[in-house]
Amino acid sequence: MNKNPLAGITNWSLSHKRLVLVIWLLVTLAGGAVSGPAYKAMSDQYSVPGNEAATTNAQIAKAYGNGGDSAPMEAVVTLPPATTADDPAVRIALRNVESRIAQAVPGARIASYASTGNRAFVSRDGHTTFVIAYPPIIPGSYGQNPHAVTAATTALKGVTIAGAPIHVTGMDALMMNSDDGGGIGLAAEAILAALAALIVLAFVFGSFLAIVPLLTAIRRSWAASWSSGR
Repeated sequence: MNKNPLAGITNWSLSHKRLVLVIWLLVTLAGGAVSGPAYKAMSDQYSVPGNEAATTNAQIAKAYGNGGDSAPMEAVVTLPPATTADDPAVRIALRNVESRIAQAVPGARIASYASTGNRAFVSRDGHTTFVIAYPPIIPGSYGQNPHAVTAATTALKGVTIAGAPIHVTGMDALMMNSDDGGGIGLAAEAILAALAALIVLAFVFGSFLAIVPLLTAIRRSWAASWSSGR
């Protein structure tokens, strides 16, 4: 008599392959249905209330209205070699950029070398400068506002300073570019990897149960897509 419980479970599973497959299918579907809300409930914030960072963030938000718990976006321009940020025409153009962002993103807190005179906005050689903007926070977004990036990018499309194009960047902009880049995407990568695993497992074990990793990968990809707002 076999007293090993694991051996008993293994023997039962192998003799009831179809039932095990149905169970895993149900688990996969149930997991996919509940994983979306679980992902949305996760927080990407790591600040602890009461410490120096959280206190400073609260003071910044109280004094300026925003910018404590959110990352800014920047409109960056690299000027031609014969032009610097001290050129009066460049300062006028920078103020125009500020105005366009303010119209596209109401409530944004905006600053640049033109409006402050602070050399922190200018590179050492004087050829690169930027406009910084803190957009309003979308409630429940943990400081993210990708809509503001889209609006600012649209407002600055085709705008140049001394003939040089303006590029909108920042944490939200980089995340959007990563999601919309030339790659095949997270879901496609997961499915391709799962298909490769399916082929290997089907060849090694000769069992239809090898489809389980594929279903698991699809469920995880579905959850990740759901959490990103789709």
